[in-house]
Amino acid sequence: MFKFYKNYKRRQTLKKSNFGRNEGWIVELNGKKIAEFINPRAYDHFAFVYELIVLDESLKKEMENYKFWNTTALRFMSKAVNEYYDGPILNVRPYEDTEEKYITVKYLCLVP
Repeated sequence: MFKFYKNYKRRQTLKKSNFGRNEGWIVELNGKKIAEFINPRAYDHFAFVYELIVLDESLKKEMENYKFWNTTALRFMSKAVNEYYDGPILNVRPYEDTEEKYITVKYLCLVP
């Protein structure tokens, strides 16, 4: 019974958070938190634009290059349910808009 409730609660949380997108993501590299994706907005059919918060200043310059974001060493943890996304990340494009940094990510979501 408890497992059923836990799964039900997870599904409800994912549904309310747009499958993890609305709460944002924590980006990890080799187990270390290096960035956060916050304030999502829809960009395309499966793409969202997030505000990029850099947590590791030593990687700030590298994060401006799209090749950095397409490495398999990165892990994305949903703030909504504290679970990692294990699927492919496509079309990751970092860019700057005035003083804020944004990043476009396609297919970053959890399934119920």
